[in-house]
Amino acid sequence: MDTLGCVAVDSVRVDTIVPTSYLMFDCPDGDTLIPMYEVFFDRGYYIDGSRFSVAIGHKDIESEEEIQKHHTITMYHRRCSFYSLIGGDTKDFYYRRNGNCDIIPASVEFSGAIPIIDSTLRIRHEQTASCGDIGRLHAEYTDVRVNSLHWTDTVGHCLYQVAYGLANQPVSGYTVVETTDTSYTLLGLSYAVPYAYRVRAKCCLDDTFSVWLPWSDTLRFERPYYRVTALANNPYWGDVTGGGLHEQDWEVTVQAFPAESCTFEHWDDGDTSNPRTITLVSDTTLTAIFEYHDTTGGGTPVAVSPERDDVTVVPNPTDGRVTVASSFKIVEVEIFSADGRLVECRKGDGIGLTMDVSEYAKGTYIARIRTVAGVATKRLVVY
Repeated sequence: MDTLGCVAVDSVRVDTIVPTSYLMFDCPDGDTLIPMYEVFFDRGYYIDGSRFSVAIGHKDIESEEEIQKHHTITMYHRRCSFYSLIGGDTKDFYYRRNGNCDIIPASVEFSGAIPIIDSTLRIRHEQTASCGDIGRLHAEYTDVRVNSLHWTDTVGHCLYQVAYGLANQPVSGYTVVETTDTSYTLLGLSYAVPYAYRVRAKCCLDDTFSVWLPWSDTLRFERPYYRVTALANNPYWGDVTGGGLHEQDWEVTVQAFPAESCTFEHWDDGDTSNPRTITLVSDTTLTAIFEYHDTTGGGTPVAVSPERDDVTVVPNPTDGRVTVASSFKIVEVEIFSADGRLVECRKGDGIGLTMDVSEYAKGTYIARIRTVAGVATKRLVVY
């Protein structure tokens, strides 16, 4: 019994309880987030019309006098002027009364207490605990650009909220929709874009009480696809269409278009169909083999261009180093083999560029020289 005639009727430890929510308080030392706890005694107690007290103790303080001095709050039921303790440091703590924040001394740090004076919250707490969570989130691709988001259900749920959006954006930016079903259809998905979604359920326990459960974990998903890479053995001898991202198991058509004086010969796997239709069962790469026909040189499949006096390749033939020179700044020099394979590419930074071709196989090559004035193509013979 304390000096005011109060008798302790019950107690509970809160050191192992996880906070259920947080409240923001603006006190002299700045805004503070205060953890809020839900603690229930084993039985209810009748509160008369006068007052009651809540004493907050600390495991390191054994003096009842100290507890009463620093941690006892008196609640006047009729006036409803409840106090709530607001945690501070080891020297001070704050308490709120009628919307104002005042400071009083304290010897320990604590977070505060707000008593519950009826059984409603306890009943709701117990009812909510009996309402199970949702689980097993899944995203199933059901049609073109259509995903079905679904999850498993338990008892007591009357409504669901589905939050979805781009996986790389904050969840606060997700779109939120409501449904009474355990699935939601998402339309208009794009290729190669990661999405994510999460769900929470609403517990409807009777006609007057319902509560939203916490959000589930977030599930990432993407619209499935296969990639087609369509290439040319020499980009100056022809173009290829049909590459890109496509639906899985769909038929896709690729087509090769030879440039002037060039012909399409076959695909790199030997198929000669053009256009060519394939069914995608995996990522696929196809290369079109083109040949250039120099009619002035007897049909030899070597790519050349009209001579330009402003570009020279010397010495030629060569078995070692070769110098490409131009009257204009050289941007890039590409060396192709006779079958159109790119052998080497060098960036220029002036009107001359020297290259070592001693490791090249003997034969005829094509030097494509890109300058600020245009493009020139020269034969290069390595012996």
